[in-house]
Amino acid sequence: MAGPTSLKSAKALLTRYCNTLERIIKENEGIVNADPEIFCDSASSAKAQAVTLQLNSSANLVTEALNNFTMMCDSLDDALSGDQEQQVEEYVTRAHSVLELAQTTAIQLECKRTSVRDHAQMSPSFHRQSAPMREIGVAQMTLPPIPIPSFDGKVWEFQNFWTLFAANVHNQPLTKLQKFNYLLKVLQGEAREAVRRYPVTEENYDHAIELLRKKYGDETKFIACLQARLERARAENPTLPSQRRLLENIIPIVTQLTEKGVPLDGSFLVQKILSKFSVDLQRKVLKRRLEPSSDESAWVLQNALADLDEIISVEERINDMVHTNSNGNVSFIRESKRIKLTPMGGASCIFCASEDHKSVFCKKFNTLEERRTVFREHNRCLNCAIVGHFVKECPKDGCKTCSGKKHHHTLCPQRCQTARGAAVQPPRDKRAHAATQPTSPTAQQSSRTNQRSAPQKKGKSAQSHLIETAHCADKATVVCEKENDSTTVLSAMEKEVVSGKESKKSQNLGTDVFLLTGVARVRDSVQKVWKDVEVLLDTGADQSFISQGLADELGLVCKAQKTFVMYTFGTETPRQTTCGETMLDLWDHEGDKHELRLYTTPVLTAKSKTAQLCSVDLEYIARHKIFLSRDKCESSLKPQILLGCDQLWNFLDVPHPRHTLPSGLQLVPSKLGYLLTGQQMRAPQEEQGDRTDRVDATLVNSFTNFDEELERWDKYWTMDSAGVCEFTGTENAEKDATNAKVAKFFEETIEKREDGYYIRLPYKENHPPLPTNKAIALKRLKTVLETLRRTPELLNDYDKTFRAQQEIGVIEEVENPSHTDGAIVHYIPHQPVITPQKGTTKLRIVFDASAHFKDSPSLNDVLYQGPLILPELYAMLLRFRTPKYVIISDVEKAFLQVRLHEADRDATRFLWVRDINEPFGIHNVATFRFTRVTFGLNVSPYLLGATINHHLRSAVQNEELAKEIRENLYVDNLILSAATPSEAARKSLEARKILKRWV
Repeated sequence: MAGPTSLKSAKALLTRYCNTLERIIKENEGIVNADPEIFCDSASSAKAQAVTLQLNSSANLVTEALNNFTMMCDSLDDALSGDQEQQVEEYVTRAHSVLELAQTTAIQLECKRTSVRDHAQMSPSFHRQSAPMREIGVAQMTLPPIPIPSFDGKVWEFQNFWTLFAANVHNQPLTKLQKFNYLLKVLQGEAREAVRRYPVTEENYDHAIELLRKKYGDETKFIACLQARLERARAENPTLPSQRRLLENIIPIVTQLTEKGVPLDGSFLVQKILSKFSVDLQRKVLKRRLEPSSDESAWVLQNALADLDEIISVEERINDMVHTNSNGNVSFIRESKRIKLTPMGGASCIFCASEDHKSVFCKKFNTLEERRTVFREHNRCLNCAIVGHFVKECPKDGCKTCSGKKHHHTLCPQRCQTARGAAVQPPRDKRAHAATQPTSPTAQQSSRTNQRSAPQKKGKSAQSHLIETAHCADKATVVCEKENDSTTVLSAMEKEVVSGKESKKSQNLGTDVFLLTGVARVRDSVQKVWKDVEVLLDTGADQSFISQGLADELGLVCKAQKTFVMYTFGTETPRQTTCGETMLDLWDHEGDKHELRLYTTPVLTAKSKTAQLCSVDLEYIARHKIFLSRDKCESSLKPQILLGCDQLWNFLDVPHPRHTLPSGLQLVPSKLGYLLTGQQMRAPQEEQGDRTDRVDATLVNSFTNFDEELERWDKYWTMDSAGVCEFTGTENAEKDATNAKVAKFFEETIEKREDGYYIRLPYKENHPPLPTNKAIALKRLKTVLETLRRTPELLNDYDKTFRAQQEIGVIEEVENPSHTDGAIVHYIPHQPVITPQKGTTKLRIVFDASAHFKDSPSLNDVLYQGPLILPELYAMLLRFRTPKYVIISDVEKAFLQVRLHEADRDATRFLWVRDINEPFGIHNVATFRFTRVTFGLNVSPYLLGATINHHLRSAVQNEELAKEIRENLYVDNLILSAATPSEAARKSLEARKILKRWV
């Protein structure tokens, strides 16, 4: 074991050798940086050789002393304290740095000497050539060295890195120490940290290379990484440049996977890749694929990508030609655009039936109240504008502009506001004149209608990043760091409503000012998903912050704490606050990673309003092919990360021009995409609404809750339709009425026959057409067979389950698939679920009634789910703990005991093979259908519970036991209580008899 004296000696020796090596490097800086021509002199060349030998010898001494020092530290009897470990680390780091510098210096000297020697050896041959040949020799120039790319640990980049590194360094006649030095210089990040664990010696070079190859050169990892990148690949937006970038991103991945032998052909994978592109491009490619004589199994992904490339190229040429000729015939192009926006085959406007404009730009019915009145008079749904149902039961998605809120786009407050602002703007001088006029009571009253177009939550005043010289009170927080008294300004603006008259000197009336915000991507290490976060770029702050909520959500760890002194604007009394310091990796829209150092704080800013782009702005953006950082049209945002001057300039350093939109907004280029900021001119209706907002906040709040008003209109509409439609209440009343209708349908259609109860499926009225889904079922069957054939025992069990169900009548074969007993024919795909730990059913076959084609409903979509008739689970558990004895059982294969009416059986068809030993093919596929309720339908739990309750009400004499069964039967699990063992046995036998009579 080493003692303190030997350790001190080793440390002193290491320090002395390091100092000597540093002195040698410093003394010979002149010859290292000298011109290579001086090495033509034999004396200079000899001196360079001597310096190289001296560096190598001293480096060997340092390496030996370093190894001796580290071995002694490791062999100490007592563990090192924290300070001692830090000192040891400093010594080791210094030694490594000196060694790297020495090796670099030696390599530079040796390269210069070699270059001069090689040139001298080639000179005689050149002199012996003829004059023309000498001229050719002079013309030949030495090419610059091929740069070796850096490698930071990305698996998909290792093959490219290793190819270049092996050709330029690894296979060259260099010492392993020199190769190791080159390797350390080109490694970064995770890869560098992995290799730095080895001391820089010749013996460890091979170990480092083997580590890199094993960690990053595994072909399985490489293929998995390529597949993951292919899965994540997506276009930023539907524009043609984005589709081109997506294609250029996918083609290399597909090529590499193909070279690795990964099969990517077939209609399924081709459609999956095509789904990443716009619908228009998909249709054009599929038109070439879907020919009458084509076989979908023979689709080749490379051919589909070639078709995509050809189609996109044609579209790009068309766009170039259109843009080139636009100056010569502007009016024609504008007219063409206007005609293209008008749907063919009917009137465009659903309000006035005019073909001159779209519905959202209708001037005859300009206000939301007038438009909703037209909808109500024509019994149109307020969400999809289709006649015959209400918004509460509408299956369509909501408004995309308002994040899915249920209203039609012509009733959207933001779109209507933008349309009126773009179409009905007075001349600039009139707007300026109107902006200086005080608001009269009449104007205030008339503005109530327009105020409804700005949705706000009830009881809250509007908040935004608005900067108005006479109508807002801005609060800024100044943060002083104790150590260096630096200041950080956090731009947290708080909009306040001020009563009273407006200042006549206000210059920003009629404009909104928006701060510099964008969207970036972060990786949630907790849930293993990607998330979009709002980023505020604040040039008035010198530190960067992250909200505590986002830091907790992403699972970030604060490695240090820092105390700041905060000064609130307008006050002289400071307050202290402590922020946690953490690191976060943030990805921009190009996919590049940025490491950020952030401080956590509970709140960054209040929720603010986003800029709403008018049609003129959107046209400008589309014409110039501008990619916006925020592509979602949300009404508000709340920044979660604030980037100060310490880190924001890295994101603004991009070679793209700035743009000014027609509304006045500035488009600032950044690595997050173009950011919206600056002043935006508002329409007259908005200006009048804002003046009302500042005069009377209560008036605005009472008229800006658009969701409440929409619900109230829907309620009035249902009351007005009483006697014509069945539903006459609000959402809860409609839900109760629907459940009552399903229960009534069940009681009217249930049949008790000799072999059991027969029930019908409750379909929704006026549901969209239900496809047969036979193609999905056939494709899924092929996949299931391929999976099961890897485990023959499971395949036999799977087949035996179907054969057993066929023998007892649970399923039946459809001899003639073209013949149907009901109006709906539907095929349900199935798959195995294996639970080896269960004692009863180890293999369960699950049917997927939610499978569907794109934009088409599934079987579950067109069925009512039925009311929830299960008992409260907590009440069952309490009743379970109360008695002395309990009986626990379940209804064996409960769902298969409820028989399905013949008229509904064709909706539960499925496919299975006739012989599992035969190859998959149409001749070997048989069609079956269920005669019992299928587990997998959303209505199955209700049908099971309703059938049992019907049986308990109508066929059981012991009402007390029947009531106990109803209250303690959870789906197919039954819990009964008893005071004595004899009572438990009696209840068990009676319950078995009761439930045995229902099947």
